[in-house]
Amino acid sequence: MLAHSSSTMLASVLHRQLPGNMRNGDCRGLSQSLHDGRIVVEDIALPYLPKISDQEIDRLLLISQRGRHSPSHRRLIVHLHLLAIALMPDSVIYPEVAVTEDRYPLRCDVGAWSVHGTLNAFEAGATNGARITEMLNGRVMRVIVIPYASLSYPMILGYAFSNPDNPPLPMLSGTDGRRAMATLTEQITSTLSIAA
Repeated sequence: MLAHSSSTMLASVLHRQLPGNMRNGDCRGLSQSLHDGRIVVEDIALPYLPKISDQEIDRLLLISQRGRHSPSHRRLIVHLHLLAIALMPDSVIYPEVAVTEDRYPLRCDVGAWSVHGTLNAFEAGATNGARITEMLNGRVMRVIVIPYASLSYPMILGYAFSNPDNPPLPMLSGTDGRRAMATLTEQITSTLSIAA
């Protein structure tokens, strides 16, 4: 769907905030790269959506980020973790990973380092198209975005942007989602028991 979209359509999907307002951003470079074939985009779906409370989200994120992120954004970050675990079960997942090596590096909401040493960046909510291009020009293999619009669906939906020589992502199932939720819960429980 997004592969042949205009920069206006890309901005409508990527820059839209939860109340429907458009966040400032630039999708012209990303749109041109998609049109030229230098970047490709895949739709991605995890047909699983856990019913979790805001308190459970805080626990799953280990710390409450109420002052920093809205409840909807924190929910999307949990969805990013689930998607990262489902797609790359053997990867090491970190929040707020630096994805460029500048003095003040760009950071993604969630980063997943594969066993092969590649970094996949995951972004939640309104995401500037220029950030996606910048990440892919750096050390990131793939940028996966879950926009706010996905909160209205009964599954986790997003878009994966990558260079054209990267292999396609696998199709995911509800079983992958349930496994990812069990893994995330187990990791957090283990971390909390060590900290206690």
